[in-house]
Amino acid sequence: MPEKDININKLDRTTLFQSLIEEIDELMMIFDLEGRIVFANNSTLKALGYKEDDLRGKPISVLFEPTKGKKYLAYFESLISSKSSIGTYEVELRGKGGRTAALEISGKRLYENRNLIGAVAIGRDISTKKDIAYKLAVRLREQSLITDLCKDILLGDDWIELFQKNIEQIYQLLGVGAIALIRLNEENNEFQISSSVGWDDEKISSFNLSLSESGAKGIHPEQSYTLRYDRAKKKTILPWFTGFPEEIKYSFFVPILQNKRIIGALIVHLKIEDELPENKIGFVEQIASILMLSLSAVNQTGPDNASVNLGDLIPDIVMKINLKGDLLYANPAMFSELKAQGLGKGDWTEL
Repeated sequence: MPEKDININKLDRTTLFQSLIEEIDELMMIFDLEGRIVFANNSTLKALGYKEDDLRGKPISVLFEPTKGKKYLAYFESLISSKSSIGTYEVELRGKGGRTAALEISGKRLYENRNLIGAVAIGRDISTKKDIAYKLAVRLREQSLITDLCKDILLGDDWIELFQKNIEQIYQLLGVGAIALIRLNEENNEFQISSSVGWDDEKISSFNLSLSESGAKGIHPEQSYTLRYDRAKKKTILPWFTGFPEEIKYSFFVPILQNKRIIGALIVHLKIEDELPENKIGFVEQIASILMLSLSAVNQTGPDNASVNLGDLIPDIVMKINLKGDLLYANPAMFSELKAQGLGKGDWTEL
């Protein structure tokens, strides 16, 4: 055997063990029979933002949110109970500075001279996987809502009723401080709240808004303010006014236009720690676009064009057929299905 080869039999087993558990990618912790942390490897410390001395000797409960701690502790207690079987379990550990780590863990009991002295937990960080799964689920819910809105408009729903029916779901998907739809009151030519979630009705009872293409101005009993809409970026982030909860500090709005005239807007309030990502702003702009398309269809300023645009947004098959049975319009989903089956536009009746 060449001299450079490693002879396992000549290695100090303690050194080998220490080297392996320190450097493996998996998170690893050892705790005693009292539930105190005896050891945490480098991957654990890095994931949670702690130093070794921060955790040594501390109860395992310091790593759990109080509301979830009882459930998670039950699993760790099973590791040192000879009466319980041990399987794989998902936990969320609390790190330093508010960071969290989602782990898929398995555990083994530790023995010395056949006496139980503690347990070891080995975990795989699944935070990224869970984050991607969550974002995908939210995106699918957003697209499902967009599809439902388009279908309702094609069936003739009024744009105001359409938004009011779905505002709670839109609010939950955005996860913001407040959202409101304002619309033009044709009688006095002022903008007023049509429907909202997260607003204090007493503080906005006299709220009205006047918009122009360069921006928006509003009057509030406690303070005047000005919104400025950046047409190039299609959004604006601005300081808000007093009279709302302290955590709400910033807002943006997307105008709703009809024949190049602003007749409403979606206003979104952000909490002070929020940074609304671009995909959420895009979601609000999609909602506003759909409302504008519904206005086009309702007011007969271009129903064919509106129908085509709405159909393009729907993942289900949408067709427009005249009384003779001629296909006047098919959305992209329809053409995709035809192509998948090796059919042409004229073969749509075979679907």
